Amino acid sequence: MVHLDSSNDIDLGSAGAKDSGPVWSPDGNSIAVRRWIGSACHAVVLPATGGAGTDVYGSLLNEARALFWSSDGTRLVGINTAYGPVLITVATAAHTTPPGMTATDEPLGWQP
Repeated sequence: MVHLDSSNDIDLGSAGAKDSGPVWSPDGNSIAVRRWIGSACHAVVLPATGGAGTDVYGSLLNEARALFWSSDGTRLVGINTAYGPVLITVATAAHTTPPGMTATDEPLGWQP
């Protein structure tokens, strides 16, 4: 990533990992990515200023599906290839199926 107001690059990657599908948090302070480590895909939240990310959801996220932020930036929703939609609380990494959804539903985005 490059700051628009300078020529300073910020490395948001992790050695040995492949990040995809970056999504900015509503406040602009974090970026959620799907990070492949070996054959496992994780949901990782990175500080927009650079630095180590926080793995908020273990493996099994489907690479083809995007992550979506809640409007308040406290949660993410994504697809787990084994269990369907997953709602992730960023601060605690707790996860559950979103209310009113089943394992076969696919969220198209976040709707408050």
